[in-house]
Amino acid sequence: MDWSLSLLNTPPKVLTDSLGDLINAIGISNINDRHVKTVITTIISSLTIIISLLSAIYVFTSREQKSVSPSASTNNRKNELLIFVVCLMLFNIFFGFLIISTYTGQLNNQNYRDSLQITKEVFWNVIILCIGLVLLLHYIIKFIRYLFRTMSLDNMLVDSINHASKLFDTILSMDRDIKFEDYLDKLYRKFHFSLESVYQNLKFVADNDMNKEFEENIEKFKKMFNKLKVMDRKGFQASTRLLKEEPEKIIPLYHSAIRSNLSLIGNLLKNKQYNKAKMAISLYFNLYIDNDHLLVKIFKISLHDLVDVIDLEDEKQLLIFLEGLSRLPEEQTLITYKYLLMKLITNDQIKSITNIVYDYDVKDNRNKTSLLVILLQGLVKSIEISNYEITGFLVKYLVTNYSGRDLNRGLLILKNNKTAFTKVLEYERNIEGISENDVFTMKINEETFEYCFKKATILLFGQHLFSVKSNLWFVNKWDSQGNEIKLKSEFNNCTYSEYIINKIIKASNKYGLLFFDDILVMKKIYQEIGVPYPKVENNKNATNLFRFRIKKPQKS
Repeated sequence: MDWSLSLLNTPPKVLTDSLGDLINAIGISNINDRHVKTVITTIISSLTIIISLLSAIYVFTSREQKSVSPSASTNNRKNELLIFVVCLMLFNIFFGFLIISTYTGQLNNQNYRDSLQITKEVFWNVIILCIGLVLLLHYIIKFIRYLFRTMSLDNMLVDSINHASKLFDTILSMDRDIKFEDYLDKLYRKFHFSLESVYQNLKFVADNDMNKEFEENIEKFKKMFNKLKVMDRKGFQASTRLLKEEPEKIIPLYHSAIRSNLSLIGNLLKNKQYNKAKMAISLYFNLYIDNDHLLVKIFKISLHDLVDVIDLEDEKQLLIFLEGLSRLPEEQTLITYKYLLMKLITNDQIKSITNIVYDYDVKDNRNKTSLLVILLQGLVKSIEISNYEITGFLVKYLVTNYSGRDLNRGLLILKNNKTAFTKVLEYERNIEGISENDVFTMKINEETFEYCFKKATILLFGQHLFSVKSNLWFVNKWDSQGNEIKLKSEFNNCTYSEYIINKIIKASNKYGLLFFDDILVMKKIYQEIGVPYPKVENNKNATNLFRFRIKKPQKS
């Protein structure tokens, strides 16, 4: 500090004389004002060339960065550095030209003699210019290094995560006073773009097979979302507090994060990058926040979108999805399971249906009843679209895994509430900007429901009775008698019972169900639905299937 103060207090003449002595000491002689002016002019002129070079580098790196992550262009750090460098450069150019004009004016004076007289007069101006040039050089180097850093995929990803995390910390800790409202809006907007940038960078890193970078950074990114689940001093979860204070900001942000995550998952699954897809799905399910009812609904709606993202014919993708689904509370997955089942039934994907039926399991008894109702809905849906193979499989699965009493109770529940497990949002509780995905897939045609339901009841009754009569391995644990499913009460006052049974018999060879070959079971079905059992032709060549053909009336 002492030497700097003494330097400031030293007269310019003494400093210039000392400078002249130093120049002479290192072997440079005959330095005068013309030489100083030439040096300053050269430096200032070169700044215009540097501006052109910086512009070219800036445009090039920006294009490269935008090709990787379009949202990263909203990061103000680069723009702030650019503005600072430009301002410093303009200052140096303007101030330099002022000094040059001073030199020019006095050098053109006829009384001027070669010396450092002018330099002595503008000495402090030259010192200020030198300081400005040093600062400019420092920030130019810093700016160029930052530009090239943004071209490194690894650095881009790390920087985007760090930037998003800092913004989120600021949002969480910021004072909610009304005077900061505009600033808070800007923070949310920046955070929104920052999140998009992270997902875009993750996608680009994955596409370029940077496995280590992807794994390390996706785990780091996951930790940022965990901050939503942290409790504050008042015992409130961060997400709960944000929902209470600014739902119009946090809900679109949460929804956007989910959509970006789904886009990443879709890209990874499309490219068969299963290990990375598992990590991305883990990140996606980490967004589930069970303490906030509204966010739970938004997440459950997004699960339908995830079903649409995966290739339902790819067994690996289906298992990855079911593995992720198992991380959620059972009761929160039922609607999604129904959506998946109905979509597979509609697309006639029997193999995938087999996988999800056996791999999806619930432990709570209440949820087991709900699952039974969903499977019965799937059975009715398969009958509605005449998918006989799936109908036969579901009948066999239901009879094998549920007791007759459970099946009868499930049928009663379904009949009283045929639209159960269809929508996440009730009509009066819609969330602005968020709609459920194609609930039509999950619906059963109301006009044909009764017809299809009665068909399903006959098939379940027949297969159940056949299983009891044949004393199959799974029957003993339920102590079934075969009459648990109340077929008779279902067909009371039914005016088209004969039509239904004839339609079933006509397609009986398509279901793959053995009870059609059992005369006693078939007689019992006819008896229960109140239709006379048809006379059987004595045709030895007739197959079991057509034992029940009705004799045509003889012509008189």
